[in-house]
Amino acid sequence: MVRRLVEILEVSGSNYFAVFRTIFRDVIQALNEAQNIALYLKTLIPIFEMIEKVQDIQSISLYFNRLFHTLALVWANSVYYTNISRFIGFLQQWTNFVILKV
Repeated sequence: MVRRLVEILEVSGSNYFAVFRTIFRDVIQALNEAQNIALYLKTLIPIFEMIEKVQDIQSISLYFNRLFHTLALVWANSVYYTNISRFIGFLQQWTNFVILKV
């Protein structure tokens, strides 16, 4: 349906065609970004669930090796998180999570 709308706008020479094409491109890019983020954050869910169940601070440190290894893999493979400012924001979030747990 969207493609049909684009065809109609293009064929009719509508002023809205360029704007619609730009918006459509932005939506596709955002969708790809969201899928990439979800793919890599899924790998961290089991680790965070284990940390969430921990009762004392010494036990939390047992999960750090797994957490840091997974974070390194996310950094190396994710298209979204190779941006340093995004990755730092992500690190701040999980650090706050661990601090709140303590």
